[in-house]
Amino acid sequence: MERDINFYLDRALERSGCTSDRKLSLLLGKGIGAVGFYRARGVLPEDDTMLHLAKIAGIDPAIALLDLSSWRTEGEARLTYSKILQKITGCVLIGAALLPSPAYAFAFCPYENAIVYIMEFHMLH
Repeated sequence: MERDINFYLDRALERSGCTSDRKLSLLLGKGIGAVGFYRARGVLPEDDTMLHLAKIAGIDPAIALLDLSSWRTEGEARLTYSKILQKITGCVLIGAALLPSPAYAFAFCPYENAIVYIMEFHMLH
Protein backbone atom coordinates (compact mmCIF):
# COMPACT_ATOMS: atom_id res chain seq x y z
CA MET A 1 0.00 0.00 0.00
CA GLU A 2 1.41 3.33 -1.03
CA ARG A 3 1.18 6.04 1.58
CA ASP A 4 -0.12 9.45 0.59
CA ILE A 5 -1.00 12.49 2.66
CA ASN A 6 -4.52 11.15 3.26
CA PHE A 7 -3.06 7.99 4.78
CA TYR A 8 -1.18 10.09 7.35
CA LEU A 9 -4.17 12.33 8.01
CA ASP A 10 -6.58 9.42 8.47
CA ARG A 11 -4.18 7.63 10.83
CA ALA A 12 -3.67 10.83 12.83
CA LEU A 13 -7.42 11.36 13.11
CA GLU A 14 -7.90 7.79 14.29
CA ARG A 15 -5.06 7.81 16.82
CA SER A 16 -5.60 11.31 18.19
CA GLY A 17 -9.32 11.00 18.79
CA CYS A 18 -9.97 14.15 16.77
CA THR A 19 -13.47 14.08 15.34
CA SER A 20 -12.83 16.37 12.38
CA ASP A 21 -10.18 17.67 10.03
CA ARG A 22 -10.60 21.08 11.63
CA LYS A 23 -9.68 19.71 15.06
CA LEU A 24 -6.70 17.90 13.60
CA SER A 25 -5.60 21.16 11.97
CA LEU A 26 -5.61 22.84 15.38
CA LEU A 27 -3.75 19.90 16.96
CA LEU A 28 -1.08 20.37 14.30
CA GLY A 29 -0.84 24.04 15.27
CA LYS A 30 -2.31 25.23 11.97
CA GLY A 31 -5.37 27.21 10.95
CA ILE A 32 -8.66 25.34 10.91
CA GLY A 33 -8.57 24.80 7.14
CA ALA A 34 -5.05 23.34 6.84
CA VAL A 35 -6.00 19.65 6.75
CA GLY A 36 -8.73 20.43 4.23
CA PHE A 37 -6.13 22.06 1.98
CA TYR A 38 -3.87 19.03 2.33
CA ARG A 39 -6.72 16.71 1.36
CA ALA A 40 -8.54 18.61 -1.37
CA ARG A 41 -6.07 20.99 -2.92
CA GLY A 42 -2.94 18.86 -3.03
CA VAL A 43 -1.08 21.25 -0.75
CA LEU A 44 1.69 19.48 1.14
CA PRO A 45 2.65 20.34 4.72
CA GLU A 46 5.96 21.87 5.72
CA ASP A 47 8.62 19.49 7.04
CA ASP A 48 8.01 20.35 10.70
CA THR A 49 4.26 19.87 10.29
CA MET A 50 4.87 16.50 8.63
CA LEU A 51 7.04 15.43 11.56
CA HIS A 52 4.28 16.40 13.99
CA LEU A 53 1.67 14.62 11.85
CA ALA A 54 3.79 11.46 11.72
CA LYS A 55 4.18 11.42 15.51
CA ILE A 56 0.42 11.79 15.98
CA ALA A 57 -0.19 9.06 13.38
CA GLY A 58 2.32 6.73 15.03
CA ILE A 59 4.54 6.56 11.95
CA ASP A 60 8.31 6.84 12.01
CA PRO A 61 9.15 10.51 11.34
CA ALA A 62 12.11 9.55 9.13
CA ILE A 63 9.81 7.55 6.86
CA ALA A 64 7.34 10.45 6.83
CA LEU A 65 10.00 12.92 5.67
CA LEU A 66 11.08 10.54 2.91
CA ASP A 67 7.46 10.19 1.82
CA LEU A 68 7.01 13.96 1.83
CA SER A 69 10.18 14.48 -0.20
CA SER A 70 9.08 11.90 -2.75
CA TRP A 71 5.67 13.61 -3.13
CA ARG A 72 7.35 16.94 -3.80
CA THR A 73 9.53 15.74 -6.65
CA GLU A 74 9.17 13.95 -9.97
CA GLY A 75 11.13 11.78 -12.35
CA GLU A 76 14.29 10.00 -11.34
CA ALA A 77 14.46 11.69 -7.94
CA ARG A 78 11.00 10.37 -7.07
CA LEU A 79 12.03 6.86 -8.13
CA THR A 80 15.13 7.13 -5.98
CA TYR A 81 13.08 8.10 -2.92
CA SER A 82 10.82 5.10 -3.61
CA LYS A 83 13.83 2.80 -3.75
CA ILE A 84 15.16 4.16 -0.46
CA LEU A 85 11.78 3.63 1.19
CA GLN A 86 11.51 0.09 -0.18
CA LYS A 87 14.97 -0.80 1.12
CA ILE A 88 14.31 0.62 4.56
CA THR A 89 10.80 -0.71 5.03
CA GLY A 90 11.67 -4.04 3.42
CA CYS A 91 14.42 -4.64 5.94
CA VAL A 92 12.18 -3.67 8.83
CA LEU A 93 9.56 -6.16 7.68
CA ILE A 94 12.12 -8.93 7.36
CA GLY A 95 13.52 -8.17 10.79
CA ALA A 96 10.10 -7.86 12.41
CA ALA A 97 8.41 -10.83 10.78
CA LEU A 98 11.03 -13.55 10.61
CA LEU A 99 13.34 -13.21 13.54
CA PRO A 100 12.81 -14.12 17.18
CA SER A 101 15.11 -11.34 18.36
CA PRO A 102 15.64 -7.93 16.77
CA ALA A 103 19.34 -8.15 17.63
CA TYR A 104 19.74 -10.65 14.80
CA ALA A 105 17.96 -8.58 12.17
CA PHE A 106 21.21 -7.32 10.69
CA ALA A 107 22.06 -10.82 9.43
CA PHE A 108 19.31 -10.60 6.81
CA CYS A 109 19.63 -6.97 5.80
CA PRO A 110 22.44 -5.80 3.54
CA TYR A 111 21.74 -2.09 4.08
CA GLU A 112 23.82 -0.67 6.89
CA ASN A 113 21.52 2.27 7.67
CA ALA A 114 18.53 -0.05 7.86
CA ILE A 115 20.31 -2.10 10.52
CA VAL A 116 20.35 0.91 12.80
CA TYR A 117 16.70 1.57 12.05
CA ILE A 118 15.66 -1.99 12.89
CA MET A 119 17.60 -1.97 16.12
CA GLU A 120 16.19 1.41 17.17
CA PHE A 121 12.65 0.43 16.20
CA HIS A 122 12.62 -2.63 18.39
CA MET A 123 14.44 -1.07 21.31
CA LEU A 124 12.19 1.95 21.47
CA HIS A 125 8.85 0.25 20.89
